[in-house]
Amino acid sequence: MAEYLSGNMIFLILAVVVIIVYIINRMRGNKMHKK
Repeated sequence: MAEYLSGNMIFLILAVVVIIVYIINRMRGNKMHKK
């Protein structure tokens, strides 16, 4: 149970980090490339 929970937490943290990085890159892209 503990191993499953820790594995799930690691996956959840990775997913959150990827989403945050994607949002930051999109915001930077919009600032850099003004149309």
